[in-house]
Amino acid sequence: MMYMLFDKLKRGYFYYFRNMFVSSTSRWHFEATSKLTKNKIKLSSESSLEVGEGASVVNCHIELYDSALSIAKGAQLNNAHIKVEHGRMSIGEDSSIKEYHVDVLRGMVTIGNTCIFEKGYNALRPYIYVNEGSLSFQNNNAIKANFWIRFGGIATIGTYNCINELTEIRCDEHVEIGSFNLISYECNIWDTNTHTIYDLDEVKQRLLSNFSAIGGENAKPLTRPIIIGSNVWIGKRASILKGSQLFDSSIVGLGAIVSGQTVLSHQIIVAAPPRIITVSND
Repeated sequence: MMYMLFDKLKRGYFYYFRNMFVSSTSRWHFEATSKLTKNKIKLSSESSLEVGEGASVVNCHIELYDSALSIAKGAQLNNAHIKVEHGRMSIGEDSSIKEYHVDVLRGMVTIGNTCIFEKGYNALRPYIYVNEGSLSFQNNNAIKANFWIRFGGIATIGTYNCINELTEIRCDEHVEIGSFNLISYECNIWDTNTHTIYDLDEVKQRLLSNFSAIGGENAKPLTRPIIIGSNVWIGKRASILKGSQLFDSSIVGLGAIVSGQTVLSHQIIVAAPPRIITVSND
């Protein structure tokens, strides 16, 4: 076991060690069987990095500012960019993160055991963005999607879900996804309007005062929770908007829009025109 504690060094300085810039008040703890190769790692004061037995971190860029990152036994990170400021992130045993960009500001990301995060074939680098909120995944999820959590939003993902590339989950209040769900490509799951509606005078004032921040949000938009049960199938390019609830074993067809609706168990909702099809179990 290798353990280094830099609190003993002179306070207020950064030290360079094996591609790591570490503050005198930061902590890092690597098990002897862990592997770190070709990384850029920076730990500010009061930050901590723990890497468990047999874990592998290769070609990653990790920045921690007054934050904590724990990487459990057997986890693998490859070509990932992780930045945490005043927050926490934990990665469970035997989980894998490849080519993801993770940015956490005053929030928390929790990834369970045996989860796979990777870029899809046709996607740009996927991202997880948390600003004052939390995002948690239980065990055994296969994820290629994008996540955007703001305004204290809480998003929870159960077990054995497959969420495919170019799908985007936005949470400004509450998004809950159960277990054993199949969520296809290019879907939108948004519990928020994403932007607050301003009158023309206020829009002009905002843009004139800070032109480079077009689209920036200071006020929380209108939101309503989204609840998705288990064994739900959501087809390609479907959109699940704020206030919607999908019960267990429901289906949302390709391109359908569910906005504030409830889809009961064994119902199918399809587009053009939107209609609900009830499927009998008899």
